[in-house]
Amino acid sequence: MTTVMDLPMQWFVLMTMLVTGALLGLFFDSYAVLLTELRFLRRWQSIGDLLYWILALFLVFFLLLVVSNGIVRIVSYWLLLVGFLLYRFTIHTQWINFQRKVVRTTVITVVKASLPFRWLVVSLMRVKRNHAVDQHIDGDDQ
Repeated sequence: MTTVMDLPMQWFVLMTMLVTGALLGLFFDSYAVLLTELRFLRRWQSIGDLLYWILALFLVFFLLLVVSNGIVRIVSYWLLLVGFLLYRFTIHTQWINFQRKVVRTTVITVVKASLPFRWLVVSLMRVKRNHAVDQHIDGDDQ
């Protein structure tokens, strides 16, 4: 059984798949920048990759369900690829640079904001250590 899509639906599917392909590339680059800039996340990379592709799969099939009543055609996948390539050849470099600046600025801000708390924790630990040393010395005198 073949299902016929009218022309407005075909245009809507075309635009949706192009934009979705570009957004998938954008999200993947954002994820890659996070892994590059925040090195402690690298140990979770395989789980993150799996989650990304599962979410991408659900997003694509959900959009196909909404836009084309669940009609899946090979051209939809080609349009995703074209959307990704359009993103890759147009704003990829600018997006990566922007994301790096955002991540680095956020990390610097968090580190600077945490410095007073670090000072407080270190000071309290010194007081506790000095108190323990004083108790130990007082215990030796008795």
